[in-house]
Amino acid sequence: MNRFYLLPILITLFFIALVPSCKKGKKSFAPTTTTVQGKIRLDDAHPSLMLSGIREYQGTLDSLGNFYFQISLSEAGIYKLVYGFTTKNIYIEPGDHMSIDFTSTPDYSFSGSHTLENQFLQAFNAAKNTWQADSIELIYNLPESDFIRKTEERTQFLVDFQKTYQKEQAPFTEIFAELIADEIAYDASIFKMNYPFYYKALNPDSVLMLSDTYDTFLQNIELDDEQMLLVPSFKPFLSLYLDFVAELDTLSQDTSLAVFKYNLIADHFSNKVIKEYLYYDLMKATFEQDVDEAMQLKENYLKVQSNETYIQAIKDLSAQWSPLIQGQPAPSWTYKDHKGKKVSLESLRGDVVYIDVWASWCSPCIREIPFLKELQLAFQKQKISFVSISIDHEVESWRKAIQTHQLKGIQLLTPNDWDSDLVQNYLISGIPRFILIGKDGHIIHVNAPRPSDKKIHDLLNEALNQE
Repeated sequence: MNRFYLLPILITLFFIALVPSCKKGKKSFAPTTTTVQGKIRLDDAHPSLMLSGIREYQGTLDSLGNFYFQISLSEAGIYKLVYGFTTKNIYIEPGDHMSIDFTSTPDYSFSGSHTLENQFLQAFNAAKNTWQADSIELIYNLPESDFIRKTEERTQFLVDFQKTYQKEQAPFTEIFAELIADEIAYDASIFKMNYPFYYKALNPDSVLMLSDTYDTFLQNIELDDEQMLLVPSFKPFLSLYLDFVAELDTLSQDTSLAVFKYNLIADHFSNKVIKEYLYYDLMKATFEQDVDEAMQLKENYLKVQSNETYIQAIKDLSAQWSPLIQGQPAPSWTYKDHKGKKVSLESLRGDVVYIDVWASWCSPCIREIPFLKELQLAFQKQKISFVSISIDHEVESWRKAIQTHQLKGIQLLTPNDWDSDLVQNYLISGIPRFILIGKDGHIIHVNAPRPSDKKIHDLLNEALNQE
């Protein structure tokens, strides 16, 4: 994954104006008692919640969904209230007292401190989503110069949205206004860093050659200031930054991508808090992408990580993923195909099994179908079972997709979509997900390359040659 581009001088000057505010005078606060309370829609599967910023604060939550934080806060910022898979951005200053009702729809309601700023955050996120909804694939399909122009239009749209909102409502606090300027800058950088990855995903047979100066947008972006952890887009920016630099610096890579990014953290960052987060984030991603490599990196990780929360989290992930490393027996499953016949993993013993976990509503899944068909054709005379397992909730949607796309191979449907034993046992958090199982029923790769990745051909041949 990479990203870089040449900006006209006027655009470059515009981004200098959006340089993250660590270079500005930050207002300091003495630790002050701060309370945040309210109500959420309770999900029994995720009973805990926390406020996440530079540090994390645990809150209390009762059986009715009423939550309460009383914390000593010393940093003003946009905190993330996290419960389960749900995240809400909240602007908080030390000494604030606020109440938030997250059960109201479509927008949650505020009372108490900084209601104006928090209402803006809702409107701001909605504006970003509205702009992206009709444009995302179109934009990432554009040639570089057109993409840059379109991205700048998006950034100006967000700047204008903020100005109009304040004009119609009331001025924000100075701290919040600076945070939003930082947010727009990091958000724009994420958009630009994502360009090569999305372009390649949308055009897997094409070659994208970025200009030598594509990365100039990063020159004025602050990387190493922990105060930026109070800007919502900063953490996603950090994670993507490692991918971006790794993609650009492929000539010096003589190790795996995960190891290369691991070394980048030490080379590019000095702030202890940010390095702790990046090491954790990299390890978490590596478990999801290549559990075998994550297990190899774990000991080195534990030597450089000093945050006890992150250390325990990675130990927990290691325990969760250890049944899925190469050579372990693949978790069993049995599902019905589109004709009602039961098919189990055990019934395929003796064949290499290449599993595609997908759904009819998943665009990236659909984009892989032509490549999957090519792969099936290339190995049609080999002992490989190509199994597509859908997590569709609607049976008819699944059946229609099989017919529409003329799908081949074994077509199965899980009965409980995301709550199925397949999703739980194979730790599937996103689709498409491809799994490669050997003729003996043992795991070869629990997150195998996609059909569009040329590496899968070699892996399938290797699997066929295994005794």
